[in-house]
Amino acid sequence: MLYILLAYILVMGFYQHYRMEKIRVYLFRKSLIPVGLIAVCLALWGVVSQINQTFEAIQAANDISPSLVAGGITQAYPHLSLGLLCLILSLTFYYFNSKKRKEAMTPPLT
Repeated sequence: MLYILLAYILVMGFYQHYRMEKIRVYLFRKSLIPVGLIAVCLALWGVVSQINQTFEAIQAANDISPSLVAGGITQAYPHLSLGLLCLILSLTFYYFNSKKRKEAMTPPLT
Protein backbone atom coordinates (compact mmCIF):
# COMPACT_ATOMS: atom_id res chain seq x y z
CA MET A 1 0.00 0.00 0.00
CA LEU A 2 2.82 2.38 0.82
CA TYR A 3 4.43 1.70 -2.55
CA ILE A 4 1.19 2.64 -4.28
CA LEU A 5 1.03 5.91 -2.32
CA LEU A 6 4.67 6.62 -3.16
CA ALA A 7 4.00 6.05 -6.86
CA TYR A 8 0.92 8.29 -6.70
CA ILE A 9 2.90 11.08 -5.03
CA LEU A 10 5.66 10.86 -7.63
CA VAL A 11 3.30 10.77 -10.62
CA MET A 12 1.02 13.56 -9.42
CA GLY A 13 3.90 15.71 -8.22
CA PHE A 14 5.72 15.60 -11.53
CA TYR A 15 2.44 15.98 -13.43
CA GLN A 16 1.57 19.11 -11.50
CA HIS A 17 5.07 20.46 -11.91
CA TYR A 18 5.54 19.96 -15.64
CA ARG A 19 1.97 20.57 -16.83
CA MET A 20 1.47 23.76 -14.88
CA GLU A 21 0.10 25.85 -17.72
CA LYS A 22 -2.43 23.20 -18.78
CA ILE A 23 -3.84 22.45 -15.36
CA ARG A 24 -6.89 24.32 -14.20
CA VAL A 25 -6.98 26.21 -10.94
CA TYR A 26 -9.03 23.59 -9.09
CA LEU A 27 -6.27 21.02 -9.56
CA PHE A 28 -3.82 23.36 -7.84
CA ARG A 29 -5.88 23.10 -4.72
CA LYS A 30 -5.34 19.35 -4.68
CA SER A 31 -2.43 19.00 -2.35
CA LEU A 32 -0.25 15.93 -1.91
CA ILE A 33 0.28 16.63 1.79
CA PRO A 34 -2.79 14.62 2.96
CA VAL A 35 -1.55 11.66 0.92
CA GLY A 36 1.84 11.93 2.64
CA LEU A 37 0.17 12.09 6.05
CA ILE A 38 -1.91 9.02 5.24
CA ALA A 39 1.29 7.23 4.25
CA VAL A 40 2.90 8.09 7.59
CA CYS A 41 -0.19 6.87 9.46
CA LEU A 42 -0.14 3.60 7.53
CA ALA A 43 3.58 3.25 8.21
CA LEU A 44 3.10 3.77 11.95
CA TRP A 45 0.28 1.24 11.91
CA GLY A 46 2.65 -1.22 10.19
CA VAL A 47 5.35 -0.60 12.80
CA VAL A 48 2.95 -1.12 15.69
CA SER A 49 1.52 -4.31 14.21
CA GLN A 50 5.01 -5.71 13.53
CA ILE A 51 6.20 -4.91 17.05
CA ASN A 52 3.03 -6.56 18.38
CA GLN A 53 3.83 -9.69 16.37
CA THR A 54 7.36 -9.60 17.75
CA PHE A 55 6.08 -9.47 21.33
CA GLU A 56 3.73 -12.36 20.60
CA ALA A 57 6.65 -14.37 19.23
CA ILE A 58 8.68 -13.60 22.35
CA GLN A 59 5.77 -14.68 24.51
CA ALA A 60 5.29 -17.90 22.51
CA ALA A 61 8.99 -18.74 22.74
CA ASN A 62 8.99 -17.88 26.47
CA ASP A 63 12.47 -16.51 25.98
CA ILE A 64 13.76 -13.03 25.31
CA SER A 65 16.60 -13.51 22.90
CA PRO A 66 18.27 -10.66 21.05
CA SER A 67 17.66 -12.39 17.72
CA LEU A 68 13.87 -12.31 18.19
CA VAL A 69 13.88 -8.64 19.16
CA ALA A 70 16.28 -7.62 16.42
CA GLY A 71 14.33 -9.58 13.82
CA GLY A 72 11.12 -7.79 14.76
CA ILE A 73 12.76 -4.39 14.69
CA THR A 74 14.39 -4.96 11.32
CA GLN A 75 11.04 -5.96 9.85
CA ALA A 76 9.19 -3.02 11.42
CA TYR A 77 11.26 0.02 10.55
CA PRO A 78 11.30 -0.17 6.73
CA HIS A 79 7.58 0.65 6.93
CA LEU A 80 8.37 3.82 8.84
CA SER A 81 11.16 4.90 6.52
CA LEU A 82 8.93 4.42 3.47
CA GLY A 83 6.12 6.41 5.08
CA LEU A 84 8.48 9.24 5.96
CA LEU A 85 9.84 9.20 2.42
CA CYS A 86 6.29 9.64 1.12
CA LEU A 87 5.73 12.58 3.46
CA ILE A 88 9.01 14.25 2.53
CA LEU A 89 8.30 13.88 -1.18
CA SER A 90 4.77 15.24 -0.82
CA LEU A 91 6.06 18.28 1.10
CA THR A 92 8.79 18.84 -1.48
CA PHE A 93 6.37 18.70 -4.39
CA TYR A 94 3.95 20.97 -2.55
CA TYR A 95 6.67 23.56 -1.98
CA PHE A 96 8.00 23.55 -5.55
CA ASN A 97 4.57 23.39 -7.18
CA SER A 98 3.16 26.20 -5.03
CA LYS A 99 6.18 28.33 -5.84
CA LYS A 100 5.73 27.67 -9.56
CA ARG A 101 1.97 28.26 -9.26
CA LYS A 102 2.55 31.68 -7.74
CA GLU A 103 4.88 32.54 -10.61
CA ALA A 104 2.30 31.35 -13.16
CA MET A 105 -0.55 33.28 -11.51
CA THR A 106 1.19 36.65 -11.38
CA PRO A 107 0.59 38.76 -14.47
CA PRO A 108 3.66 39.74 -16.48
CA LEU A 109 4.95 43.27 -16.16
CA THR A 110 4.65 45.15 -19.41
